[in-house]
Amino acid sequence: MAASTHSYDDPISKWVVPLILVRPDPPAGLAFTSFLGTATYFGREGFVLTANHVTRPSNGERMATMVVRDGSWHANIVTSFEAHPELDLALLLTVEPRPAPIVVSFERHFGSAPYMQWSYPQDVAYELVLEQQAFFRPDLVYIEGYVRRRMTDISLPLPGAKELYELSTPAGEGASGSAVLARRTVGPGRPWQIIGIYIGERQTEAFGRPQNVGYAARLDACHNWRPAIAGGRTLAEL
Repeated sequence: MAASTHSYDDPISKWVVPLILVRPDPPAGLAFTSFLGTATYFGREGFVLTANHVTRPSNGERMATMVVRDGSWHANIVTSFEAHPELDLALLLTVEPRPAPIVVSFERHFGSAPYMQWSYPQDVAYELVLEQQAFFRPDLVYIEGYVRRRMTDISLPLPGAKELYELSTPAGEGASGSAVLARRTVGPGRPWQIIGIYIGERQTEAFGRPQNVGYAARLDACHNWRPAIAGGRTLAEL
């Protein structure tokens, strides 16, 4: 597979993209159907990571990422898809792979570890549906916080929720599937490192007051996963 070049000076929006559904729309080609969540390109061959629960089976529609090409947004059709057998993770490949200065890290993180996150929250979905022109300018939202705790073998009312990071900052609906990145200096030889995939949030109570916390599937928990569409390699080898 031919790999295109990338620059550390490129905006993160080149690789953190909306995941959408499209349908055939002759003669124009494709028409936007619905917004699913957020997805992230990573690695030398430009695979895509997202949360499995935001993916949809085909019913005359196709999953696609929204990417900028020639100054406007285009649908980049998903050609291959594979879900993790236990965790809320999915690996995708698109018609036009996008190699990225982003890698998967199996390093373990614990409470107080800082992280960064970019995503397209539900506000974007609202704009896409009610203001069709927003299809050409979705807004990428930045979030930062710290890992509240590392969770193992704990079941929560979230899909595929078992090996988790509990996060200080809830990202909101639509952010599901976005990459949680270790907060480090980025530059040549120091790519962004994905440590988790955001899967949702829940409301808890502390001292009688409600509070929301976010959760991410831990990528260190899938170090043995070797997806068939990746040729049997681990995510960190891509």
